[in-house]
Amino acid sequence: MIMSASNFRNIVFALLISILVPAAVFAQGAPARESGRGESGRDAGLAEYEREVIAVSRVAKRSSVMITAEARIAASPEILAGGETATTELKLSGVVIPGGANQDQNISFIVTVGSELASCENIRVKVPDGRAFRAETVGVDPATDLIVLKVAGIDLAEVEWGSSDALEVGSFLLVCGNPFGFEGTISTGSVTALRRPVVCGSTPLNAIQTDATINPGDTGAPVLNRLGQLVGIVASSFRRAPTPEELQDLLMEMSAPAESSRAAVSQSEERLREMIDDMNQAAGNQGGEANSDAGSEETPSLEGALRDFLRNFTNGVEQAAREQMRRQEAVRQSFVGAHGINFFLPSAVLQRISSDIISHGEVKRGVLGAEIVSAEIERDNWSESVLKIRSVIEGSAAQRNGLLRGDVLREVNYRKISRFADLYEALLLATPGTRLRFVLERDGETITKEFELDF
Repeated sequence: MIMSASNFRNIVFALLISILVPAAVFAQGAPARESGRGESGRDAGLAEYEREVIAVSRVAKRSSVMITAEARIAASPEILAGGETATTELKLSGVVIPGGANQDQNISFIVTVGSELASCENIRVKVPDGRAFRAETVGVDPATDLIVLKVAGIDLAEVEWGSSDALEVGSFLLVCGNPFGFEGTISTGSVTALRRPVVCGSTPLNAIQTDATINPGDTGAPVLNRLGQLVGIVASSFRRAPTPEELQDLLMEMSAPAESSRAAVSQSEERLREMIDDMNQAAGNQGGEANSDAGSEETPSLEGALRDFLRNFTNGVEQAAREQMRRQEAVRQSFVGAHGINFFLPSAVLQRISSDIISHGEVKRGVLGAEIVSAEIERDNWSESVLKIRSVIEGSAAQRNGLLRGDVLREVNYRKISRFADLYEALLLATPGTRLRFVLERDGETITKEFELDF
């Protein structure tokens, strides 16, 4: 049978239609299915992020602690005369850290921010399961406000050290603290800035800024990276100064406890006079004088009246003192006017200081032996802030290794130096036997020196 040309064309056309129409229908449905796969991908990503946060939270909760202590604070002279003190409770956060190669398995070390703990009484460390242990001070570093405590007879879960130098702006962070006494509170955030000069104790250091939520009670709380490693502890949050109007209101509030104390004393004195008058009147009616040793249910003795007066006076003073300290604490924690601007000390500094305290009871710092000042160098059409050597101490490490007056510090151990916080941090991280690499600028030329500091 011979097929005509027209029939052949019809058959070919029908075959093409049968192939192209389903393909077109498939193509129209493809975007919807692709979109569905995209939604599933995002859900999977969120689920993975959630699992990571939960895992890091568990690690943080195991090694974070709440620290309480009794601090004696001198109250206002209007309330407690003669230099008397009253007791208030101090609450901080902390974290259990490794104690080093020579650590006893039955001793746990805790680091936190708050050198005032060294002068407190009844220091206790409360762990997540609710148990509380008495803690002792191992050592304190007032220059950075860091303190290390130890708990004997128990091996608490330790956190793993992480590298704060590996953090970048945007890195994930998790904080586990005790804000306002709410134990084991988790907050997450990210690194928002690096190398922020913050004064810790009496030393300017480069802190790391974060937007993780920080509140009173979180001081000393551990900051962990996404691997559950310790990259720092909470140092402080940015606080603004009160306006003149706010300061006046606060001063008025602060004077309220003194006013209540004076009112309590006045009421006690008035009651005493009434009781003595009643006794004298009763004694006169009986033809005698008030007897301090005699008394009845109707007529209390003078001794009893004095006892009541002293008791009421003491209760009033103590209540007023507690109220004043409560208000002082409220004032101290006021004016956190810039939310999300919080700082933590990097683990590089934290590990250096805590290991020295655990090993030696104090921090061994290297001494350069040069007076450093900040200065401005004028260029062609711009200026530069630098640190310069003003003088060199005779016989010091700086003098022995050829540092001169007028030298500009550019780098120390590959860390760029332009502020005191940069220099202090670089020198602090040096340990005995470590050679530091100094890059200097002298008369327009770059000079490199390597030497050890004096310890």
